[in-house]
Amino acid sequence: GQMHRYPDASCYELIKKLSLKWSVPPEYLALGNGSNEIIDVLIRTFCEPGDKILTSEAAFICYPLCAQAARIGVTKVALRQDYTMDMKKMAEKVSSEHRIVFIPNPNNPTGTYVNKNDIEDFLRKFGDSDDLLICFDEAYTEFVRAGDYEPALNYAKKYKNVAVVRTMSKIYGLAALRVGIMLAHPDITKYFHKVRNPFNVNSLAQVAA
Repeated sequence: GQMHRYPDASCYELIKKLSLKWSVPPEYLALGNGSNEIIDVLIRTFCEPGDKILTSEAAFICYPLCAQAARIGVTKVALRQDYTMDMKKMAEKVSSEHRIVFIPNPNNPTGTYVNKNDIEDFLRKFGDSDDLLICFDEAYTEFVRAGDYEPALNYAKKYKNVAVVRTMSKIYGLAALRVGIMLAHPDITKYFHKVRNPFNVNSLAQVAA
């Protein structure tokens, strides 16, 4: 009965639920029209033409697509023979040109994941860097059963330059309604809100999520 009104631009009720679910203040959360929009807005917010993003080969196609549309360069690191991401080589490739590192964990489309030790080694080198955003794309995190896998939510609470992107499309079955979620330090969400479009998550999607 409210479809003649614009949706709540702040997504207040959904943010409040997520805040309780993940035990974080509301200012640590931001929503998008699917995780695709969040990825696109992060690139447009934290990169300028001539900058680069860093990710692996055979990663989510949206990273290079969004980067190229924003005139941002893309560096891809080869996978290991078992199709897992090589975080040591990723660390070696980080340069002053890179503004965002995208780590899909688990990865789409290979279905492989990065273990806790490799992630924490990488964060010891680059966590809390002032000029590098580390973005964990966890669209499929709820499906992982491996004992050495660690969701990145706690890393986002610990490091100011870590963002975690999740989606309601997979485990929650709301792909058509387009709801993406980002958990990150308020310094990141603050700038994200300055760039994203208002009313980016529709009313039905907010209620369903």
